[in-house]
Amino acid sequence: ASSLQSRLHSLDRILYRVDNEVRRTGRVSRRDVDDVFAEVKRIGSVTSSQGLLLVRSCGSFLREESPEQRTQLVDRVWSTLQELSDHYNALLQVYLENELKFSPTEFLATMEKAGIQANRVTYQRLIHRFCQEGDISGASKILEHMKSQDLPINEKVFNSLVMGHARANDMENAKNILDVMRNAHLEPTADTYFALLRGHAERGDVESMNKVLQELERNEVFLLDDHYLGLVNVLACSGHKQHVDEVLGKTRRLAGYTQDCINTCMELLALGHDDVAHKVFLTMTSRLENHGNFFVSQLVRSGAPLEKIVQYCNDFKSRGFNTRALIRCTEVALLNKKAELALGLINEMHKQELPVRHHYFYPVLLSKSGNDDDVYAVLKSMMDLELEPNYETLGDFALPALDTSDPEQVVGKLKGMGMSVGAIVNPLVYHYLETGKAKMALSTGKRRKPRKCCFRFLFISQTFLRHCLKKYMKIASGENLNTSICSRAVPREPGALAAGSRNGSAVHEADRTSMVSYISVLVHENALPLQMLDKISTEMLDESDTLSPGAIPSQVSSDAVAVPIVTKCSCGLHIVKMGTIEDLSLDVSEKRGRLGGGGKERPSDRVVRVGTHHVGDERRPHQRLERGAYERHNLDRAMEIAEQLKKEGSPFTGAMHAQLLDLFVSAGDLDKALEHHKLVYETEPNFRLDDHKVLNLASLMISKGRFEEGLRLVEESFAAHGVRESPESLQRNVFRLLNAASQHGTPEQTQQAFDLAVVKCKFAPPSTLVLGPLVRCHLLRDDLAQALSAFESCAKAYKHTPMKNELSRRFIEKEDSESLQRVVDISTEVHGEMNTLYDLMSYFLECGHVRQAQKILETPGLRARHQRLDQICETFLQRDMITELEHLVQITKDLFDVNRDAMYFFLLRAYASVNDVGRALDVWTKMQEENVQPSARTLRFLAALLRKEGQPLPFEVPPEEDDPVREFGRRSFEARGSARGVASRGVSSAATRNFVRDVGGAESATFLYRRLADSNAALSHRDTSLLIEALILKERIKDALRVTEELLSRGLHPWPRVLKFLLLRLATLGEVDKMEALRPQLPDQLVRSVSFDNLVCNAYAGQNVSRVTPLPRSGRFEELLASMEKDPAAYKTRFPTGGIIGVLQDKPELEDRIRALAKSYADNHEFLPPMNAIWMTRVMREDYEGANKI
Repeated sequence: ASSLQSRLHSLDRILYRVDNEVRRTGRVSRRDVDDVFAEVKRIGSVTSSQGLLLVRSCGSFLREESPEQRTQLVDRVWSTLQELSDHYNALLQVYLENELKFSPTEFLATMEKAGIQANRVTYQRLIHRFCQEGDISGASKILEHMKSQDLPINEKVFNSLVMGHARANDMENAKNILDVMRNAHLEPTADTYFALLRGHAERGDVESMNKVLQELERNEVFLLDDHYLGLVNVLACSGHKQHVDEVLGKTRRLAGYTQDCINTCMELLALGHDDVAHKVFLTMTSRLENHGNFFVSQLVRSGAPLEKIVQYCNDFKSRGFNTRALIRCTEVALLNKKAELALGLINEMHKQELPVRHHYFYPVLLSKSGNDDDVYAVLKSMMDLELEPNYETLGDFALPALDTSDPEQVVGKLKGMGMSVGAIVNPLVYHYLETGKAKMALSTGKRRKPRKCCFRFLFISQTFLRHCLKKYMKIASGENLNTSICSRAVPREPGALAAGSRNGSAVHEADRTSMVSYISVLVHENALPLQMLDKISTEMLDESDTLSPGAIPSQVSSDAVAVPIVTKCSCGLHIVKMGTIEDLSLDVSEKRGRLGGGGKERPSDRVVRVGTHHVGDERRPHQRLERGAYERHNLDRAMEIAEQLKKEGSPFTGAMHAQLLDLFVSAGDLDKALEHHKLVYETEPNFRLDDHKVLNLASLMISKGRFEEGLRLVEESFAAHGVRESPESLQRNVFRLLNAASQHGTPEQTQQAFDLAVVKCKFAPPSTLVLGPLVRCHLLRDDLAQALSAFESCAKAYKHTPMKNELSRRFIEKEDSESLQRVVDISTEVHGEMNTLYDLMSYFLECGHVRQAQKILETPGLRARHQRLDQICETFLQRDMITELEHLVQITKDLFDVNRDAMYFFLLRAYASVNDVGRALDVWTKMQEENVQPSARTLRFLAALLRKEGQPLPFEVPPEEDDPVREFGRRSFEARGSARGVASRGVSSAATRNFVRDVGGAESATFLYRRLADSNAALSHRDTSLLIEALILKERIKDALRVTEELLSRGLHPWPRVLKFLLLRLATLGEVDKMEALRPQLPDQLVRSVSFDNLVCNAYAGQNVSRVTPLPRSGRFEELLASMEKDPAAYKTRFPTGGIIGVLQDKPELEDRIRALAKSYADNHEFLPPMNAIWMTRVMREDYEGANKI
């Protein structure tokens, strides 16, 4: 199960990377596609979204392969993944991109046989296939069928017809299609003109191409760089390379040009047109040190000859583009298993005095495995390059590829190449040991003494030790290991090692360390019987030996892994017990660093402090009622309360009059507001009216024509008290004041109010909002010249652009391009060019000038700014501007780096807001037409809308994911293996969910769960959570708890809502101990999100938190309380505030003890939530006096 989960995560990661690459660069590598395909085959299933991406990746996105190779790949993918029957349109698109010759009628018949209904996109692509062959008659039949089905004929169909007539050598009718489009109220687009230009390019008719380009310019239609590069591709493939330079000269080098060039170069190289690809490459701007790596890499992959590769590498080097191109080519040749080419490139590297390393030859040696002559030839070539094969080269790569049954023959041939015997024997002995041929290793070592190198001896002897230990375990030989292994593996004669401290005992020590390390791993893997440990350890070491820290293998450095603990005793080294790393000596821990999972410090729990509220005097109930009425701006209710207070003889405070003042201001009753304003100071002469109320009252006075009095009120308040509130919080109040002046006064009065409130008193800082009325006062009088002047003044003085949107729209509507340009220039100085262009584009859309908006998006260097586009789309949505949103989606189609799925998702939301299911479903069809892959989010949103309206779903809905960050929804794959003889048939998650839904489903699902567990498989995270929920609903709490514990042991946890459901039931049952046992296994964040501590408190107190039929409870709250009293610091981060409130309500007799505990927390730990719980309890009891004392 863990292996399956690992593969699923690996697949998701690769697919996420592929999807990002396609969106960002428009291409995907063959290696990534092969990796995805291999993972899918290993797993055995794939989601609909993943399958769609895999199929699409076999088309034009796979730039490094030829169309024939791409078609072969997609056929393999399609035949392997039979469940992709709903992606025929994607397969059809790939066939078209690869220009595969197939019968459209047969393809349609195959779809019908599979039970798949052809839609508009299918017919459009079938028309395109007929047109690729120049078969206008076949295309016309499909076209007539579409008309009979009332299917719309869009631009793509006309573009295909242009190509069809061109392929039929009828350029006149190809051009006439443009007039047919206009008659159908469709304006020819850049793609339409590209189809026409392509027809001329296939004939090499540059004169006609230039005429079409002139028409494009007259009609203000602009081709993208991708279109021009497409024409270059067509000219190269059609044999008209002489015109390539002319077309390249017309490129505009817009944003994304580099990626377009890379894609074109890779396609041309895959087709063998390296000369044209080189011309395209030279139009790119060099930004990287290794500029051109992609070019030479593609040369190697496409099978270019050695001479041509070297030629381009030298060219790049001479131009200063890339000095390491040759090294890059060698690397790619080795990665792609092109051994002969790699050897040729290595020789060239040697000629150019580039460093040649041993490891360059490793893949070549592996590729020659089984052919001794070729392996020796490679080794001979290394010697010719003055690169003698070293130990690793021979031991790990050359000898495993050779027939080594005759060691004398091997030694003889290698010696004949000029190698020394010592350099041959060491790796040869090692090779024999690694392949389990110990006798041959010993005989070879006896006949030819290995080189006297301590390191090599250690390496060989450790290998020998492991081999012999395995044999020892099998036969349980009584032969002394110290004699049979160490003495045979390590020569003991004098002079074998350096004198002094580096004598034979050093090697012997290393051998013993290696053996202990290996034994530790075997014990951990349960591969070595415990009864053999004492005998082995006694034979290995004498009384003076101790365990070296180096003997602890890194593989078992975990506090969760059992390792043998050895101690020095009279009989040597003994394994005392199986413990953990933490049980080892301190000096080992210090040398190896902190071990185990304890090294990761848990984040501290966040303490949420609930501020206490001031509780008033005996009039508190009336003030609370009045505050409620005040906050809801319910003037009538407030007046009722005021009358009630008067009847009761309750005195009014200044604050109460201030509240009534504000209510009357909100109601627009100036007389009443002024009356209460007067009463405020009559009641409390020193009362300070807050700035919000002063500014609001002044705004009302100005709007009622009392401008001077309003400003005087503001000035007097400022003189008396200054600005007491935060200026940022007063911005809207100041705006209302200035806006009232702009609407009801003159521009001069507006400026006067601004000078007082903002410049002098500084009630609010200058902002776009506050500055707006300075421009609006002129717009209200339709004085655009003065409005523009005020706008410019604000921009220069404060770096803000107030009313820019309204001012721009006015100039657009009046077609005053000069003034509009002035606004743009001012905005550019403040906000930058890109932000200004996006703003201007949205203004044009709002005014219905779609063509002008599109021209802005065609500005050289402009690229998609996702956050800005999202803001514009969101604005259109909130203002119900669906038509404008449709136009925005349409004109951003060719914008570089735009997220088309996100744009279409906004459109879906817009249609959903008006319940237009038809147009919402059409979005899905348009995404297919545009070859855009819908995300899981988009598909789920559309599916929910269709279900809501009772419509059938024409696609598979991706499942909801536990991790919302993940882009690709993952289906619960088949759990491999099962019990009771069903070894090859997996059990799907859908089956599990069906079991759970059925009556008695919990029993069936539990049986399935156990069956999978017995076969070392497991349900998915999703299905395990569903099973736990089903068991709880069936009141099988013990089974639910057991499944939860097993899930936690796998490092996972149930869905939070399911876990909380389980904890609620456990709390109701008073299962305190079981809940406490779960806590250490849960992440801190999850503990907080499910209110774990409150539920545990409820379990201790025996509160019926689930509101079901009463069940036996623990009634153990005093235990919890005593524990808190004993160690309050331990509960500071897990204090159950909510649970304590419940206890205080149900058990008031415990309040004294709880209050003493709360006081202790407040005084000694500065922790207020316990005291706050007591305060809230008293407020809920309406004990306001007691709450006030707290």
